[in-house]
Amino acid sequence: MAREEFDLHYAGSPTRVVLVSDETKATADGVVAPVIAVKLFDKDGYPVRDGLQGEFTVDNPYFALDPNKDQVQINRNEFKPNYEISGDGTAYITLEPTTQAGEAVIRFPLANGHEEEIRVWLKPQNREWMLIALGEGTIGYQDISGHVSAAMFQMPSLTKLKMNFTLTGDWHYLPRARLWGTGY
Repeated sequence: MAREEFDLHYAGSPTRVVLVSDETKATADGVVAPVIAVKLFDKDGYPVRDGLQGEFTVDNPYFALDPNKDQVQINRNEFKPNYEISGDGTAYITLEPTTQAGEAVIRFPLANGHEEEIRVWLKPQNREWMLIALGEGTIGYQDISGHVSAAMFQMPSLTKLKMNFTLTGDWHYLPRARLWGTGY
């Protein structure tokens, strides 16, 4: 009869969190929800067990994606974002889609009474051109009316792109693109 010996480790609650950059999709394009991958470890340094759940918070101006946000709920204000661990100790934190680039801070309360934060930069996404139309009598029309040439003078990069501001009837059509370094 053969005899085998082996160590069996039953991973406990998380005491450390690490960002998994390779699996993180941190894009602020306003369409696709950013997904932040984190790996959680127990006090012995082993990945926490599959199926373990926990809560987290996200600092403003970003928000965790609420999968039930479109459903009728009695206590809507009681949404607490949570994660579930997959087989290798990884949790995927999904944020609400946003166009605001910047640093997202996600906080994890841990078993040892401490709190760890993960910081990840949401990168802006280059967008296709968009057409903005302002009609007479709409909000914004009075502000832009008569100032198009002043805008062209103050922002020479617009002239370089050969942007045309067209007046057709009672509508102004303004092509717009993201210009590096201008905020537009």
